[in-house]
Amino acid sequence: AWAARLTASGWRLDAGSTHAGQGTRNRRLRWADCYLELLWVHDAAEARHNALRLDRRVAGDASPFGIGLRGRLSAAER
Repeated sequence: AWAARLTASGWRLDAGSTHAGQGTRNRRLRWADCYLELLWVHDAAEARHNALRLDRRVAGDASPFGIGLRGRLSAAER
C-alpha cells in the first residue's frame, strides 16, 4: 500500500530488485544524480542465514529506518 500512496502523491518509484542471498528487496525514488532507496526484509529465513543479519535490524524495538550515505557533498550541497 505504501508504494501506491507514493505513486499517487507524484513520486516515481522504479521496479526495484530482490537481493538474492540477503533476504531483502528494494524500490528506489530516482533523481538525476541520486536516489533514495527503500529497503526491507523480503525473506526472513534468507536474511537469518546471511552474515549481515538484516533480520535482526528490523526485529524488536529497533527503529525500522536507517540511513546509508556514500560519496562527498560539494560545498554548495553542504
